[in-house]
Amino acid sequence: MNRSLLHALLPVVVAISACTTSPDPDDAPERTFRIEPVQENLLAAGTATEAAAAENTLALEPDRAADTRGADRDPAAREQALSLTLVTDADNDPRVAERFLAVSLDYPVIITSHRTSLPAAPRDCPPLDLTADCLRDLAGELGTHGLLVAAADRQDPRRITIRHYDLRIPEAYPARRYTLAMDAAGIATGAIDQLADTVLLEVTDRGRALPWTVPISGHLNGAWRLGLTEAEGLTAGDGLVVLRDGRVLRSMTGEPISWLPGRAVGRLQIDAFDDDGRAIATLDAGEPPRAGDLLLPAP
Repeated sequence: MNRSLLHALLPVVVAISACTTSPDPDDAPERTFRIEPVQENLLAAGTATEAAAAENTLALEPDRAADTRGADRDPAAREQALSLTLVTDADNDPRVAERFLAVSLDYPVIITSHRTSLPAAPRDCPPLDLTADCLRDLAGELGTHGLLVAAADRQDPRRITIRHYDLRIPEAYPARRYTLAMDAAGIATGAIDQLADTVLLEVTDRGRALPWTVPISGHLNGAWRLGLTEAEGLTAGDGLVVLRDGRVLRSMTGEPISWLPGRAVGRLQIDAFDDDGRAIATLDAGEPPRAGDLLLPAP
């Protein structure tokens, strides 16, 4: 190569090399996850549901009209399923609760109870706008992983507002408003099933972001009544770890995407099952659980 040409190209090569050199790791921007304390996960009290609720019109899919899934079918896998309390107000079509119970058999979700109102609580707790304090009160009373509230519009029963609450964290997910398709007899049963599928699929996806825990539904004389049964994956002699001060990892939109376990402070052991099939546990070691703690199956 011509020596003069080599001298002419050398500065260009050096300049290109400088531009493509990897940056110093110390100069790179730090990437962090958004981590928030458990008690700050909820929308503030008084948030207007009308403003927060997303509108969803469910056009009835052609194959939904003949949907005849009955409540006497064999359920999906029940072990380590999510337990839900379903609340439907008096303005709802009675079929809403019936179809949610039937459709839930296709999901790893167990609707353990259905109510037309929330149980009495020491605080004023509007069903579609529950605060963290309300959810903590309800967690011990309901003894389920979550709460699903369905409220119908009094003037237009086709319009139903659904809100899902996770009682473990606790977390209030955004309310969603659905408009259901009609047929000659009124609200189409297939449309209710379509609503149930839509909601329960979302509940299932949300449940995967958090660990499967064991709810506590009562405490008396050194024994804890748990919110799950032997059919759901618990047997006598199983141990449960008491975890405290866990934290939630959130996406940029604020939804929980994962969970950081807190410190293990104690251990319970399942001793027996009561007449209703609920597990009874006693303290095996360490500290007993208190409000806000989570129970996880011992490894």
